[in-house]
Amino acid sequence: MEWRSVLCALLAALLLPSASPAEGAPPVLLKAASAGEFVTLGMPLSARRELLSLPPGDRGKFPLLPRLLRQLAAAGYDGEALSLFAEIAPVLAEPVRSEAFLAVGKIHWRRKDYRSAESAFREVSGKSAARPEAAYYLGRILASGGNTKEALVTLASAPPGAKTALSAGEIERGRGNLAKAIATWRGAADGTPAGFAAKIRSLAHDPDRNAATWELQKVSRSVSAGTPEQSLSLKVLTRTLLRSGNGKAALEWMREGISGATRWRNTILNLPEWDGTEAGARDSWDFMADQFPYGVDASGFFAAGGRFLALAEIEDTLGSVENGIRRISLRIRGADQALAILHDNVAARIRRAEEIQRLFLHYQRQTGAMRGRLKTAADSLVLAKRGKAVEPKESALLDAIEKRQGDLRERLARLGTAFKAKSVNEWSPPLAPEDRIMVLYAQIRLSRIEDSLRLLEGKAALIRGKVWNRWKTRYVMHLSRLLAESEKAMAAAPKGAARAKNMLPKLLAAYERQELWPSYFRKMNARLAQDLVVLSKRREGARKSALGVYRNARKTLLLAVEREERAMQYLAARAATEWLIEGKGSPSDNAVLSGEERKTLLDEAVSHWEAALPAGGEGSDIAGEALYALAELRLEEAEARFFEQEEDPGRRKDYAVPISLFRRVLEEVPGSPYEEHALYGLAVAYQEVGDTDNSIGTMETLLARCPGSRFSDEVSLRLGEFAFD
Repeated sequence: MEWRSVLCALLAALLLPSASPAEGAPPVLLKAASAGEFVTLGMPLSARRELLSLPPGDRGKFPLLPRLLRQLAAAGYDGEALSLFAEIAPVLAEPVRSEAFLAVGKIHWRRKDYRSAESAFREVSGKSAARPEAAYYLGRILASGGNTKEALVTLASAPPGAKTALSAGEIERGRGNLAKAIATWRGAADGTPAGFAAKIRSLAHDPDRNAATWELQKVSRSVSAGTPEQSLSLKVLTRTLLRSGNGKAALEWMREGISGATRWRNTILNLPEWDGTEAGARDSWDFMADQFPYGVDASGFFAAGGRFLALAEIEDTLGSVENGIRRISLRIRGADQALAILHDNVAARIRRAEEIQRLFLHYQRQTGAMRGRLKTAADSLVLAKRGKAVEPKESALLDAIEKRQGDLRERLARLGTAFKAKSVNEWSPPLAPEDRIMVLYAQIRLSRIEDSLRLLEGKAALIRGKVWNRWKTRYVMHLSRLLAESEKAMAAAPKGAARAKNMLPKLLAAYERQELWPSYFRKMNARLAQDLVVLSKRREGARKSALGVYRNARKTLLLAVEREERAMQYLAARAATEWLIEGKGSPSDNAVLSGEERKTLLDEAVSHWEAALPAGGEGSDIAGEALYALAELRLEEAEARFFEQEEDPGRRKDYAVPISLFRRVLEEVPGSPYEEHALYGLAVAYQEVGDTDNSIGTMETLLARCPGSRFSDEVSLRLGEFAFD
């Protein structure tokens, strides 16, 4: 439904009518509901309140006024609808004006205030789209007031259809134009309740009874049993047969009608309870509306239906609002949890900013001493250690060379020492020339080895110097880079510390604002919980009210069906009684009822008359006739029973039942057309049982109440006989 699109507006009106969010609280994206939104939501009282709060000039521009008036009336607020219209009517403009007058006229029509309804319908503009419907109601009002000529002219502008044809035919019949009335009814389109009623109406007044009877039988067989259509067609068929004197056929058809009425009543009794949904309400109501009898005043029933549907829609709307509140509550809880996470994140960012500020200040101090530390590091540098760190292979090679040099020098030293020792100890005496040559050669070789070792040591020192120079160069470059970076960091440290310091107030402000939100969320959730309780109670109240209206409407429908059933019992009773009186089923039937058949038919007639009696407290036009017919039938039954006891010498006439029934005619239906018949029958019954005093008193009452009665001469004669005796 379209009202779901404005659910947020309704929630705002219900949940936040006057509260304002706390400073720093999250914004609420809800707005107050307008009169139009309340109309869309099916909440007419709230819409009426909002509309009346507008300036007078704006009220007249409200385009949904006719819809609002219909909603108020459907919900049972006729008075509120009429007072609202009376206040806004002076400032209304077309096309809303005519549509509003139509809505108000229909309210007066349903309240049976036909004079006010006529005034409202006459205000509907002839150019308005509402004019045809207003013409339909206005024509019916004029016809009921006897202004049939204007009524027909007005109905000519009503929407064409079976309903209009049905009313126009009734007006023609009231004017004495029966043929035209029948033609109008026959011209009504079939397929609708009004079309079916028009067709049956044409057959009911058809002067060709045989053709009408045949067509009515055909219709009665074509419709479903236990339906309003079967009831209407069979009642008209039975009346037609009774007018033709065919009581037997009338009784047979009414037996079928009574059986269908029983099914009809059981269908209503077995209707399931409303399932609590708006769609279920519509389905239940549509079914009940289809079951309502023809020709019965259904204004109260359909007014109850309108209230039921309005309450069901309100219940459904409140259910949707409840679900919306629950969803909002869940979102608030989710937002609260997300806020807690955000709150922790902001707190962490605050701590991080403070830490960054401290680190920048620490780095600033550290970089300030960096130049001195670098000089100290350079002065205390051990190249061997540095080489092992940066070029471990080259360092290991230099160490190996130095070790080898040491080994060679040590071996050369030992060789020199050994040579000297030999020279002193062994070669001191004069040696042979060849030995001296060998010693000299050994000295020369030893000297050359020392020279070669010194040369190697020189080359090794040169290589070591180059490598150490390379290490020194790299170390210097590294120290230079560190010095440049430290100077750069030293220059950036104040700025970084300043940025971290500047971030802190914003983070702290956000932290403080966020601390307000949880309390706001808790308050909002508490308010939602309270409103949910209120809405649940209102929804339950709307549900109970709707269910009560539904049950009352179903009870009204059941009473209407029971009245239809009693009407068919009445027609069956008449058919059986006329068959008894005539002694044969139809004018062409020459068969005479046997004693047993007559007794069976009498019992059936009594049963139908008893079933036709109205329920307690219910007025009925047939009550007097039914009681009188029962009294006469019970009197005949008592007489038959008396004569059956012919051989019993102690037999006595027992007329207690017919006497009671005659008295009920007089007591329960005063002024009945059967009053004089009941008085005469009661007087005769008293006389037959020997109650002379009551018989005389009843006869005197008859003469006093009905001076021109057809029984006056006979009653006067009987009174004279009593006086003579």
